[in-house]
Amino acid sequence: MSHRFLIPLTIIAGSIGLAATLMPSLAAATTVGHTAAAHTTSATSHSSATEAAISTGRRTLRAPASTSHHLRLAPRAGSAATDPNPDLGVEFDSADVGALGATFQATVTGYDPTTTGGLSATVAWGDGTSTNYSDISTSPSFTHEYSSTGDYTITLTVSDGAGDGATSSWNGLQTEGTEFTPYPPTRILDTRKGIGASGPVGPNGTLKLQVGNPPIPEPDGIMAAVLNVTVTEATANGFLTVFGDNDSGGSPSALPQTSNLNFRTGQNVANLVIVPVGSNGLVDFYNGSSKGSVGVIADVEGYFSLTETNKFVNVGPSRILDTRNGTGTGAVKQIPADGNITLTVAGADKGAIPANGASAIAMNLTAVDGTRNGVITAYPAGESLPTVSNLNYPAGQTASNTAIVPVGTNGQIVFHNNSGGPVDLIADATGYFTADQVAGGSAYVPFGEPQRIFDSRPNALPSGSIVPMSNLGLTGSTSLVLNATVTEPAGNGYLALYPYDPNNPEALPSTSNLNFLAGQTVPNLAIVPIGTVPDDSFQPPIYEYGIYLGGHGSADVILDIFGYFANS
Repeated sequence: MSHRFLIPLTIIAGSIGLAATLMPSLAAATTVGHTAAAHTTSATSHSSATEAAISTGRRTLRAPASTSHHLRLAPRAGSAATDPNPDLGVEFDSADVGALGATFQATVTGYDPTTTGGLSATVAWGDGTSTNYSDISTSPSFTHEYSSTGDYTITLTVSDGAGDGATSSWNGLQTEGTEFTPYPPTRILDTRKGIGASGPVGPNGTLKLQVGNPPIPEPDGIMAAVLNVTVTEATANGFLTVFGDNDSGGSPSALPQTSNLNFRTGQNVANLVIVPVGSNGLVDFYNGSSKGSVGVIADVEGYFSLTETNKFVNVGPSRILDTRNGTGTGAVKQIPADGNITLTVAGADKGAIPANGASAIAMNLTAVDGTRNGVITAYPAGESLPTVSNLNYPAGQTASNTAIVPVGTNGQIVFHNNSGGPVDLIADATGYFTADQVAGGSAYVPFGEPQRIFDSRPNALPSGSIVPMSNLGLTGSTSLVLNATVTEPAGNGYLALYPYDPNNPEALPSTSNLNFLAGQTVPNLAIVPIGTVPDDSFQPPIYEYGIYLGGHGSADVILDIFGYFANS
């Protein structure tokens, strides 16, 4: 019998990277099952230092130079055609910009409130819509949510109702969010074969890869790339950190104090990375081993840009494929050696994924009970098998990796097993991308630098721990993009990240994000839908997500945030 503990923790939110001495391998299979009662205590908030580091998910911009112009307008009915405010003017002060929305601050000058019946305003938002406001103050603020990311010109016009008016415009204000373009699975880096770079990355060395134009044909506006990164042929234990080469102003980026994956000598390890792309189109790969070199492979799965393309919609997490029991295929059958299975994702999860309109699916893939070492490749139906990989797995063990896969012909995805033996495969969907206007559709806001938001060290979590997390304060957020790492586990187990409901604290998902064996370090990217249910006894906070550690023995859990999806 397992035991659950709902526990508070002291968060170590410092910038401590996973050390190269932490040696990972792939974890053994663990059945997701939940029993026993939880011990109820309070939730864990992120540290104030971490909250300050990631801000509030909005950026504040100062207004450009004043463009105020005085207008002569028709007075309101019943008003005398006088000129009571001949110096009436209006200026933008600043704007707080979010993923798909903005709040503008303005100042009205030259207004005498004793001479007219009050100020009114009209805001043209630059997207073909406008809003009228009555009885505004001389320091008004206006908020608008856009249906898509973009570069907008906002025009504000105020009137005193007696014939005087003023107008001002803010040209070219860009929303924070980015939208997703699926990309045919393509290998853009393989140091073994001279693709993208030649030769392995040396000890404490950095490889710079050109990602934006070419090979991704997006000349302007690419903000983040989705890469499946694999390390291979390592000559010593180490870790890999992937980050944008420079910032939007062209200044070189500092090495983040986080990691994307850890590796052992001679081991193949893969992990999905959603990485900011430098303004010069470069992405950096840092080898955190001081003793050995490592080969690096990167397969592009898509990119986020300022172009209006596809928004993200949460589902689940929901299990849409399990070859062990026939979920998604209708038959209990492993993927054969060097064979395929085809999954219909259109209409899956009882229609949560639409029958039409989904361009790509975000899912966590888990290989179980493989009889030989192998590789899983996921690709859109109707296309040829690409020379890429999504998941490497060893014989007899369990391995997981997140993938974002374009949807192909008839709403289907193909999974190919490149192995001399059969394997079972599980797919847990966390969301889909669509160009359609869908309620809850969210844009992605990448962080220029990832931040460590949770580190249980030195106080390992006991198995059965439920840790509610709150107070990130990311405006309008619907999902978090986290790199989860389990290290130094005392026994075999699994980690699940999920929307937490304080009114049902023992409710756990039937899915997991990663599995591990005793003594191993295992990473995996997780796209985590967040909860929005307040706990009446702890108002605020709003509980966002939960951490559950299943299995046997204690383990340390580390979470780094790379960005978030938001709809406002």
